[in-house]
Amino acid sequence: MHTGDTAPYEQQELALGHFTPSEPDDATLRFVHSSFASVTLPRSQVPAMFYEYHYRSAAIRIEAGALWNGNEFVQQCVPYGPTARLINLYISTYARQHRTPYIGLGKNLTQFVSMIKGRATGGANGTIRSTLTQLSALAACKMSIGVTFVRDRKVIGRTTNIRFADGFEGVISGEHWPHEIKLNDEYYESLREHSLPLDMRAVQNLSKSALALDLLIYFAHRLPRVRAGGEFLRWSSLAEQFGGVGDMKTFKRFLWGQVEAVMSQYPGARIDKVDGGIIMYPSRPLVPRVACVVPEQLTDPAHQRSGKQRVRLGDAIAQRSAQA
Repeated sequence: MHTGDTAPYEQQELALGHFTPSEPDDATLRFVHSSFASVTLPRSQVPAMFYEYHYRSAAIRIEAGALWNGNEFVQQCVPYGPTARLINLYISTYARQHRTPYIGLGKNLTQFVSMIKGRATGGANGTIRSTLTQLSALAACKMSIGVTFVRDRKVIGRTTNIRFADGFEGVISGEHWPHEIKLNDEYYESLREHSLPLDMRAVQNLSKSALALDLLIYFAHRLPRVRAGGEFLRWSSLAEQFGGVGDMKTFKRFLWGQVEAVMSQYPGARIDKVDGGIIMYPSRPLVPRVACVVPEQLTDPAHQRSGKQRVRLGDAIAQRSAQA
């Protein structure tokens, strides 16, 4: 169930690129917290100051926060859309690859926007404004993640209240650009244990659609865990998880188009459309093995190390459950 997500379907068509699957390297490997395979950010702007998303045994509540501008606290929006997801991916990847909660944001806003969106453009609808808006929203927001599970034959409801960031410096005047953003310690430790690896080439090719990015994360997490014989998902269940406001006929057509787009970027994905829904079959992971080299150009000067640091992460990372 989506609370506040009133725009059910992205209107744009995806202009998809193509890549040949290969072993991931420092340039193509990205990470996201595995909880985002079960709960998601809003896909469109939320008019309220909070957003709730419920699906089965998991839920997320995001409350918009405020940032100090030198004179007063300025209310931020709830983070939303593709740009917020791309920033989340960048931050999570930086934290995992550099093994630090201090996230370097580049030399200036233009460089940061280029890293997130590929190109920095000005104007009211440019990538600079949208990226700064979503970065500020993520830095200011508070997230509550709820999970229901069974332990010792008792049903347990666990709430984890976290702030995405513990500190953030905003531009007040001149050419000042915040050197870094510090992740909340609890979130950082959770990210270290529950990361899902993705291929950045797939992310880039789906980056215009928040729903396509959500589906990529969901399938990358879920498909390698599907048991032999497959798993059937009804359209009603898919609408509950990924839908919004709209009729079921339109939802089916649009969602399957997005699924096909994701499958074009996840060559090992085995998904069929059948009467009443879709069937997922056991599939190879999107990222079969994780071995990355920290690229020097992403290393913040405050945390720079001589040479390149090699980080090896086991396949167990990809096998973590979002509800663990």
